[in-house]
Amino acid sequence: MGVGFFGKLYSKGKKVSPTIKSVTPNVPTTSLQKSLRDLKIQVGKTKGQAAKLKQTLWESKHKRLTEGFTFGEDKKNVIKKSKKKD
Repeated sequence: MGVGFFGKLYSKGKKVSPTIKSVTPNVPTTSLQKSLRDLKIQVGKTKGQAAKLKQTLWESKHKRLTEGFTFGEDKKNVIKKSKKKD
């Protein structure tokens, strides 16, 4: 009978924690890598803003003004209920 995953964790009565060896950290070391990371972040932010704009234009076109916009001015900086309790 082979030693499975749990057998490796609890070998000889001692608890052995598994280690992760296949994942490398994503830490930029050069200025080019830092610039590429910042570019990826900006591209993601731009895509998010484009999606918000598209949603707002769709809502304005389909006469949903009585319900308010999904991303309207009144929805900004809303404090969560859990934060209000603190």
